[in-house]
Amino acid sequence: MIDKFERPDARILRHSRNIPVDHYNPDEAKNAKEYTLPDNLCIEAKIIWQYFGSGYSTGTMFIFSYQDKLVLTDESLELMDYEYTGMLGNTVYGEPRGTFDTWEQLEKFLKAVYQEFVDIDAFNDTRELYDNK
Repeated sequence: MIDKFERPDARILRHSRNIPVDHYNPDEAKNAKEYTLPDNLCIEAKIIWQYFGSGYSTGTMFIFSYQDKLVLTDESLELMDYEYTGMLGNTVYGEPRGTFDTWEQLEKFLKAVYQEFVDIDAFNDTRELYDNK
């Protein structure tokens, strides 16, 4: 089945070890496709991806196509918002970092995150490393 988010500059990671989570529909989560960040996104999106994906905070940002949305998630790999109250009364919450209808919306979000991080020293170190590649 063709995914509406497929594009030549975004590769699907077919043998990823990342197993996404949907607490409400675990079987459906197996159909999620993990993507790399498209090569043609703006430089700000690439830098923030580098910062969270493989730079300062290694492996804390992932993109999945799931239920006709692009889902940006963290190391929890949560695909959907959920709330669970355990037997001891403790409530656990989880959610993805964002869901998007298009790659352009995802790019705009990453660019906004970049603007928020621009004054953080560790982030600027990552940005300089990326600029020197």
